[in-house]
Amino acid sequence: MSEDAHEYIIALKRYLLKELKPEQVNSNLTASNHPYDRELHMSMQTFWNLFSSGKTRQTVTCSECSNVTSRDDDFSEIMLKFPTPVENTRVRTRKITLADLYENHKTEVIDDYMCIPCNSRTSATRQERISQCPRILTIVLSRNVNNEDKSIDSAVDFPLERVCPSTLGVQQEEIADNTVYKLFGIVQHTSNATGGGHYTAITQNKTANLWHIYDDDDVKVCKFRNRSLNKALVLFQKTAIILFYKREGPERHHDEPRNSKIDPGINRRG
Repeated sequence: MSEDAHEYIIALKRYLLKELKPEQVNSNLTASNHPYDRELHMSMQTFWNLFSSGKTRQTVTCSECSNVTSRDDDFSEIMLKFPTPVENTRVRTRKITLADLYENHKTEVIDDYMCIPCNSRTSATRQERISQCPRILTIVLSRNVNNEDKSIDSAVDFPLERVCPSTLGVQQEEIADNTVYKLFGIVQHTSNATGGGHYTAITQNKTANLWHIYDDDDVKVCKFRNRSLNKALVLFQKTAIILFYKREGPERHHDEPRNSKIDPGINRRG
């Protein structure tokens, strides 16, 4: 379900870029035999690069010798799964925050880890954090239940603005030159009695300060936000499967001093 929508976005990116690229170097035609438009091709590439300029840093610490290994990975989205107790019980209506899901995602115990210094298999702890903030931060909520045709309908309380990339919670304090994100769109999935469902998208019109829902070719204004609480309505907290956040602060590495610059990365995590 959430993976289906996510896979569709990846396929759409691949198709559009392939459709617009020249058939071969210096060719005036595309592979589909249309006139090559370099400006359109570069604009499309620039658009998709907004989603794929982030990096994560993963560290693995051996439980025996405390040796630490680390690596940096490119990513275009972060896939968050629900905790096992929520996933496996019939009661799937407990509200959980986006920060809860991210905290559960960031740390993992590896039971069978090959430690080179120890020269043996042991346990270790894996930790992950965003080390380079992308322009567009895409969060995928994996609501599928393993080996079942059901989905998790727990409400996820996701913040709308001042989202801190290190916690995916609200940045409480004003910090100079700090990177924060603001929600500008979601993809939601509503299930039906036969096990199927329907995808719709909701985006914000920043100029008019309104939210619009896109249901196939039907576009209309929708009540998305509880103004008094500055939260999405619970209805959308229960159906959201992909969240799109736009970076509000300056671009920098999380582990660098404030005021420092970073180089944009591209590609997605492998």
